[in-house]
Amino acid sequence: MIFSGQRVYESWLYSLFNVFYASLPIIIYALGDREYADDSLLKYPFLYQPGILCKGFNKKRFGLWCLNAMCQSVIIGIFA
Repeated sequence: MIFSGQRVYESWLYSLFNVFYASLPIIIYALGDREYADDSLLKYPFLYQPGILCKGFNKKRFGLWCLNAMCQSVIIGIFA
């Protein structure tokens, strides 16, 4: 039996696997994830207040998340 150095799968198939089995389910879940129903938001517009006032995510919280990510990457880099 003769063997060749030819790949069985093309490299683009590996990328396609990552798209379909890793990112696509997360994207589908994120598109369907809703905290409130659409008619509730139309009936009670005060539910938009926290987003307008930046209570859920602001520059300070963003900076803390970035600092957290840097600390974790340093720890992983040291021990890996």
